[in-house]
Amino acid sequence: MRRGLSLLEIVVAVGFLAVSLIMVLGLMPAGILSLDQAEKLETATSLGTMLVEETTAPGPPETLTFTLNGTEYRCLRSTTSVASDLFDVRVRVQWRNARVPLEFWLRRELRT
Repeated sequence: MRRGLSLLEIVVAVGFLAVSLIMVLGLMPAGILSLDQAEKLETATSLGTMLVEETTAPGPPETLTFTLNGTEYRCLRSTTSVASDLFDVRVRVQWRNARVPLEFWLRRELRT
């Protein structure tokens, strides 16, 4: 009875491991890019929500710029009167390499 592995079996196993490792390492850049986009999306969502919620009365459109974690976020906030005691708030958040800008909209009561 023969013990051990033949050279052919070892070469096949090493080849299989090499191909598997190359495939796994090929996924790393896509995962890192996806994680970066998710972080930017989360930050933009927080900024947009904050800008909508802090608006208490209609006013002229504003462009605000924030730099967080090395990324510049450009926010456009506009408000429109709907009725004597209601107004619409719209916020659009953009950043570099954003696939689609985020847009928030909320109808609020006028606070006096």
